[in-house]
Amino acid sequence: MSFRKNASKKKITRIRIKPYLAEYARHRYGCAGEERAVKIPYTSELYHIVYDGMARRGGESDPEDWNLALVLPCRSRHDGGTAVPLKNPRYYDWLPASSVCRMEDYLQRLFNFEFHQVMMDNEEQGRPLTLLAAVQHFIRSHGLRSVSEDTLLKNYQRFRRRVYPKKVRKYEKKTLI
Repeated sequence: MSFRKNASKKKITRIRIKPYLAEYARHRYGCAGEERAVKIPYTSELYHIVYDGMARRGGESDPEDWNLALVLPCRSRHDGGTAVPLKNPRYYDWLPASSVCRMEDYLQRLFNFEFHQVMMDNEEQGRPLTLLAAVQHFIRSHGLRSVSEDTLLKNYQRFRRRVYPKKVRKYEKKTLI
């Protein structure tokens, strides 16, 4: 059986990450097929994080309480007109815990960047929406159900406090002479 026929059969693996990050990944990259697996584009950094983390399954199985299905990337090199897979997903079909952790960290950074950007844009435009309304709009537009508005609002307030710390006023004692 040639590689072309094998490549058409997508290999899917299942992982467990924070629920709101799984919802965010489904919204950002889209779902395909009856398993609603996320297919990550090869231009994304997440594609390379997943590809670098792929390993041979050593008797371990996918978690039973998974919340994100991924189509494993299949890169190949061409030798004399035939495509030879570098890490064939038929064999490298597992993501160890360290890879899942790296992937979760990357998705967290991506989520925070996008969320903080939306909130900062709202402030730069003179706050046409209140902070709570902007958070609700972000939640609705990304289809997030597992994270509360208060959590995201607190996240943004911490970020804003870290970026724009309050300036301590200096009091100078004036003498009347």
